Amino acid sequence: MLLEELIKSAEKKAGAEGLDKGRMEGISKERSEEQNRYSGLILRLAKDGRSDLIVKAASDAHLLDALYQEYKL
Repeated sequence: MLLEELIKSAEKKAGAEGLDKGRMEGISKERSEEQNRYSGLILRLAKDGRSDLIVKAASDAHLLDALYQEYKL
């Protein structure tokens, strides 16, 4: 009986660790995608001669969202 309890406990712990690892990987991937999206916007604004909007968009979430929509990002 004790062996079964130890096995179940180890399986439960391994499952929880797997979930935590998966969550962290998901968060990391999401951040990376958002960074790529933001970088792409900055590059496009600079290419289009709209560099003045880079600083404004960094402090204005509504403008940032509008620019993402405009550039289909």
